[in-house]
Amino acid sequence: AADVKPSPPSGDAAGAVLTTSATTDVLFELTCAENPAAGLVPGRVVREDSGRRVAVLFAPGFFGGGRGAGGDGPEVRTRTDVRRDPVAYAIMDLDEGINRHESAPFKLHQGRDAAFLPPRLTDQGFYCSTLLVVDADGMSLSAATAISSDVLPGGKDGRTVVESVQRCCLEHEGIVGRRIFTLMNDGHPEILLGGYSPTVERPCLLLSKHRLERDPSTNQFTLIEEAGLGHRVWLRPNEEVLNVQELPLQANATRANVAVASSERVMILSAQDSLSILSEINVKLSCPSLSALGSH
Repeated sequence: AADVKPSPPSGDAAGAVLTTSATTDVLFELTCAENPAAGLVPGRVVREDSGRRVAVLFAPGFFGGGRGAGGDGPEVRTRTDVRRDPVAYAIMDLDEGINRHESAPFKLHQGRDAAFLPPRLTDQGFYCSTLLVVDADGMSLSAATAISSDVLPGGKDGRTVVESVQRCCLEHEGIVGRRIFTLMNDGHPEILLGGYSPTVERPCLLLSKHRLERDPSTNQFTLIEEAGLGHRVWLRPNEEVLNVQELPLQANATRANVAVASSERVMILSAQDSLSILSEINVKLSCPSLSALGSH
């Protein structure tokens, strides 16, 4: 993982031109112990909003290759086949990566996807991150907290310590979870899941019945398991959700609309009384990022 900084404009101020070169600072070396045939490959980065930590998701990779010149040199990888769903994640502190003069250590945790909630300060003044995780099999959700090991007794290595604190089952929702997103909903966060229904045999987006409850004295969120089915919208066969962006709240609305980028289209969804598609356009995206311009 690297921090990329554009090069300063060249020429005088009147005719300054921004060049396309850049400088980079290597923050983390994202390598895991692996055998020559299989290992874990970093595939996606989830960043904490207004925070300093990121979650890096790792998927299984299968490597093919051959020997060097003459057939007796070291093995060289000529291809990498990466599975679609990650199986592990690591939480990394960007400040720690910038301040260290060597690659910062990290620990892998089992999980398929992760989404951050707003960070907070504990009663002792420690910076604490909270995140929701789709477990590795897609059958449950976990809430986890992350703090630096430096604030723990005897902790001096700068690692980020992750602890799971609650878990909810997705069996009653009827889906296998693949992606998770948090909708802040004007201070009342909700859980949006992308997944697959084995019964209907189609992918869907689900506004989960499981809820997040915030303690006003500590600003800590608790994951509460609820029975029943959440609102959902069915997707096309083999359609994958790439990104979700909560839009600004419209006047007199109780919930914000949601923009969704998938492998086949961009949609705007309403979550007022149910989850429904307001508008859509078929498009193949080269980059799945979305940016809200406003609501009217």
